[in-house]
Order: sequence, then structure tokens, then C-alpha cells
Amino acid sequence: MLSGERNPGNWALKDFFSGCRFFQFHDTSDTAHIRNNSYIERNKYLYSDAGNLPAYLYMLKNHSDKYRAYYDRIVEKIRYVMPQFGDFALEPQEMNPANILLNWHEAADGYLFGPHQISDGALRFMALATLLLQPPERLPKIIIIDEPELGLHPQAIDLLGNMMVTAGRGAQIIAATQSPRLLDSFSCENVLVAE
Repeated sequence: MLSGERNPGNWALKDFFSGCRFFQFHDTSDTAHIRNNSYIERNKYLYSDAGNLPAYLYMLKNHSDKYRAYYDRIVEKIRYVMPQFGDFALEPQEMNPANILLNWHEAADGYLFGPHQISDGALRFMALATLLLQPPERLPKIIIIDEPELGLHPQAIDLLGNMMVTAGRGAQIIAATQSPRLLDSFSCENVLVAE
């Protein structure tokens, strides 16, 4: 093939893979990107490790009226799983306005908490809710999630399954799981068993 020619098969594969996004929210350690500063302009899409979660949520919350309803729905689902959660306190840092942290307010008294004061499971759920409940036009074509149920309360796993079904209307979702509870959210024809 000449260097100037285009192979349609290669372009089809490139187009297919450019629409795929792999997500794994396992790393919630003290040094994980999700718990650290995020550059506020890194908000075009949610990163595979949710390292830009505060910047992405900030964009959804403040993008006129276009995305605010999606932000509110994410907060509503987080409150369902974490009743003490009031809302995110997403503001650029005073000493470094190019960065933002995943701060949040408690529902009861409005006390401010930082990302280091969120349990691993709650933090993973925040990332999953943001991924699956974002505006449909921002969803990747294909979402691949590795063991999304890790560290989640059983009630949160049920809600996760419902959110995956909803997001699956606008995107193809492929999830690797070992959770029978998560599998209960799907019909048999949507489940493949790998050995």
C-alpha cells in the first residue's frame, strides 16, 4: 500500500478505539490523583482514574443551565448512599486559583470536609455517579469499568446497577465484576461469563 493511501479497516478501528474509555477507580490511597489538587481546566472529560473529578464536577455545576441538572442528579444519588453528604464545595483554591479540591459540606451543619475525609467506597461512588450520570452527549461511546462494586455498600451496588442501565441507553458499557448483587441488576442476555 502506498503511504498516501488510507486503509478503511485501520480508520474504522481507530474510530472505534477513540470512542472507548477504560475506568478503574481502585486507587483511593492518600496519594491517589482523585484525592489531590486538580487543574481546573482539565474538565473536557472524566479521566480514567477520576483524577480530575473536582474540575469535572465544577464544570458541570457552573456550565450555565445546560449541565446543572446533571450535577444535581449526581449529588442526589451521592446523598442517597451517603446521607451525611450535603453538597460539594467546589471553588478554586484561594492561594492557587488554577487548582481545585474535592471538598464537600456535611448536610447537618455545613461543616467543610476535604477529599482526605471521604471513605474509599464513598469516593469511588462519587466517581462512578459522575461517570454514569453525566450528560449523554459527554458519555464515551464505550465505557469499560473494572470491578465497579469494590468497596461499595450493598445498597450502593444496587444503585450502581440502576445507573449503569440508565447510562447504557446512551453508551455501550462493559464491566468486569465478581458481584452477584450487581449482576442482579441486569437481564441474563446482558451477562457473559468468562472462565
